[in-house]
Amino acid sequence: MEIYVSKDNQKFGPYTEDEVRQRMASGRFSESDFGWHEGLTSWLPLSQVLASLPVGFDAIPPVPKRSSGLAKASFLIAMIGLGF
Repeated sequence: MEIYVSKDNQKFGPYTEDEVRQRMASGRFSESDFGWHEGLTSWLPLSQVLASLPVGFDAIPPVPKRSSGLAKASFLIAMIGLGF
């Protein structure tokens, strides 16, 4: 999710949630600076913007790839070849 930040009448971004949090931790942005992301109807203090994000949004793991079945077939062929 892209987050934009407004500080001292300047617009910055887009940033990821982690980038915004890092910049807040370093003092570049504060909780009272304004932020916006798609889905919001207006600019809000960054503290509220971050609170409005889904929990763990950036931590969602990738969708697992579906097996083609070749690994299982290879295993079975190997077991047959070994006499099991």
